[in-house]
Amino acid sequence: MKVNVLGTVYRIKYVPSLDSRGGETDFYTKEIRISEQEDVPAEYKTDNLKEMQKCVLRHELIHAFLYESGLDMSSAAHDAWAVNEEMIDWMAIQMPKIMAAYESVINKNVIESRYIDEIKSTEVEL
Repeated sequence: MKVNVLGTVYRIKYVPSLDSRGGETDFYTKEIRISEQEDVPAEYKTDNLKEMQKCVLRHELIHAFLYESGLDMSSAAHDAWAVNEEMIDWMAIQMPKIMAAYESVINKNVIESRYIDEIKSTEVEL
């Protein structure tokens, strides 16, 4: 499978294992590898591998987009925000929610926000 990242084509490969990592992006070969988790001990395996792989793919795509846009090293080199794994995880986890909110505004739908024990809906008018 291939994906266009800001004009650069990256190949996405699903591989048997990555030394217990979920995925990795090679900026030089332009390859994103997603683990099938064959090397993960049973007690650490997820019950929903496909969902985990989707999240890992989003995470690795963000790395690729930041690299291709020149932000991978920012101005702080080793500690740059754009290579901070916590920041990349936050983006990968929140991306579907951000896109759902964006789509709801574009399509003039009701946004459903879920909190711990309640659901509140907000209508957006353009």
